[in-house]
Amino acid sequence: MEHRARAVRSRLIVGSVFLLATGSIASAVATSPVPSKVPDGADAAPVAGSYALRVCRGGRCRTDRDRDVLRVLFIDFDPASQRKPGGQEAPDPAGAPQRASSELHGTGCFALMRQVGSAPTYAGLGVAGHMHWSYDTASGHLEFDPGRSPDAWYEVQATFRRGTINGVGRSHGGNEDADEWPADTVVGHRIGTSDSVPCVRTYRRWEDSVASPPTDSSRRRPH
Repeated sequence: MEHRARAVRSRLIVGSVFLLATGSIASAVATSPVPSKVPDGADAAPVAGSYALRVCRGGRCRTDRDRDVLRVLFIDFDPASQRKPGGQEAPDPAGAPQRASSELHGTGCFALMRQVGSAPTYAGLGVAGHMHWSYDTASGHLEFDPGRSPDAWYEVQATFRRGTINGVGRSHGGNEDADEWPADTVVGHRIGTSDSVPCVRTYRRWEDSVASPPTDSSRRRPH
């Protein structure tokens, strides 16, 4: 019970910050268009868009129904937040010309759509919230953090190729030995243009469920 209470408090803190930061997009919930398919590279940031992401503990991770699936997440990489940190690289001591940085940074959001397996992971921690991402256009290396509380977080390191994400996810911090948990397999694919509305909706549904918990007669039995 104490662990569950801590988890609820953490989610409320993260969620409150999330809603404060997304106040400007909340009014768009009812009018936002359905995302459409976007060709790879159509945005200024190649990774920009929304994605379906599976987090698995094992090799069977091709569909949402595979036996190793733990979590199914919605991920959004916001193209408007894209920036190049630091501009250009420092000049070469030998006098070689400067090269433009190939790394892009930005923000986005995540939403936990389904919790399937029972193996411990912090993927989707907080139910929904903001995340940071970085992408190297030269190497295709992508990093983002779809799960965070005041003392715990989830980090994905992946390769991005033509609208697909393949990599590993690791849990850190918290009151458990999360750093010793096995790494997760993370697989994702683009499903449309950038759209933060699902993140807002998911958090609001969770907030409503906390405010009005189900009665004993309607509460689902645990899996």
